[in-house]
Amino acid sequence: MNKLFIVLLAVCLVSVHAFVKRDAPAAQSETSNIQKQFEDIAATAKNIGDNISKTVSEALDSEKLKQQFNELMNAASKALDDLKAKTEPAKPAA
Repeated sequence: MNKLFIVLLAVCLVSVHAFVKRDAPAAQSETSNIQKQFEDIAATAKNIGDNISKTVSEALDSEKLKQQFNELMNAASKALDDLKAKTEPAKPAA
């Protein structure tokens, strides 16, 4: 009885193994899928790096910074002149 049971288990194991092996994808295509995913990740990282580099270069453009600084100084100077004009006492008309 035990020998018959062991033979039955062996036959079942061989059948299950053949069934699982048939449904499993090939190892080579799995490797190529992983490689493709890594290539996609690398391309995405490169695009992100390029976008960050472009944004930083636009933000730190020397001419643009100079122009904005001059505009800021002009606005501050005008605001101080306006404030000074408001705080000075009115000159009496002669």
